[in-house]
Formats: sequence, structure tokens, C-alpha cells
Amino acid sequence: MVSDLLERNATAVERVQGLDLRDYLTRFDYRQFQPAQPPETRHTLTIDGQEYEINAIAVITEIDSYKIVTYRLRNDKFCEVLYTAAGELANQAEDFSQVIYARMGKVFKLGKLNGGACLLYLLKNY
Repeated sequence: MVSDLLERNATAVERVQGLDLRDYLTRFDYRQFQPAQPPETRHTLTIDGQEYEINAIAVITEIDSYKIVTYRLRNDKFCEVLYTAAGELANQAEDFSQVIYARMGKVFKLGKLNGGACLLYLLKNY
């Protein structure tokens, strides 16, 4: 089957030379036919001007109409990020941090998740 296809598509010179499938395949760089690697996705958190790369999600905690996602960072530290119940980053209203502190005893700071503003809390150890 493949040889019939090659024969039909071969040039007159290729036919005279008696080229076979091996000859045809060695004309190309095999790497051209490798599947493309997916682009590497890198997720980062920035707090107090320092950037941390996220390794994985460790825990998701739900409190009222909010979710706190605890991320494990590449340096084996953990960071919590505040989301709405719909999964969007929580609004950073100034008085909101006082509400969080009153309910949870944690002081969330302004930071960035993949460049977008968010409220986060860096844990030293989990």
C-alpha cells in the first residue's frame, strides 16, 4: 500500500534510481514529525515584591461566600489566596481586610496572582 503510493508519487529519476521507503524517509528530519510539546504553563504569586512559583493546590476551604485556596509553592512554602464563591479573585476593598482579620485572625495583603491583583496570605509553614 505505502509502496504503491510512493511509486505513484515518485519522480522519473527516483524510479530509475530504484529508491525505496527507507530512502524516502531518510530525506526528512524525524523531529519534524514529533508532536509539538504543550507550552509550559507557569503560575506565580507576587507578595511584597517577591515572586513565588506555584507548585500545586494544597487545600480549598470555604467560608461563607468565599473560598480560600492554599497553594503549595516551589520553595515548599504555602500561600492562601482569597476567592469569591464563584471562583473569582476577591475584591480588594481596604475595609475588607479588617473583616477577614476579625473572622479568621489573618492579615491578607495585596498581591498578584499571574499578574492580576488579589488578596493573599503567605504561610511560613503549613
